[in-house]
Amino acid sequence: MADNESDPSNTALTLAKINLADGLLSKAIKTAGQCFIAYMTYRIVAVTAGKTTHVNYLVALYGHIAVSKYGWAFLAGGTTASGILYGKSQKRLKEKQIKNNNTHIVELERSFDPFRTSSGLTATGSTNPEDQA
Repeated sequence: MADNESDPSNTALTLAKINLADGLLSKAIKTAGQCFIAYMTYRIVAVTAGKTTHVNYLVALYGHIAVSKYGWAFLAGGTTASGILYGKSQKRLKEKQIKNNNTHIVELERSFDPFRTSSGLTATGSTNPEDQA
């Protein structure tokens, strides 16, 4: 093999290096973001230390709601409702992404193996209604 670029082991090594660099870069970005948030939190605490601010009033209001007769139910209900809304929005986003990528994936699968059978999933990745019990 005179051409190094066609060597499968060379290609695999190159892909492994790219994958490692991607992982390290991703970890570095996450760590830098966490350090930035910690530093900004420190700065906020340092600036507001010993002073009466809006934060004190918000903490007092939150404490009053939490200890009032039905405050715990209000906080629990609000947290539950926000979690449900967040979950539904994430589900819609995931289905939208799957639907957008569906035609591309189908074309790729047909180019690799034209005789491959379909899994029967819908364009959004849901189970085919005919297959549901």
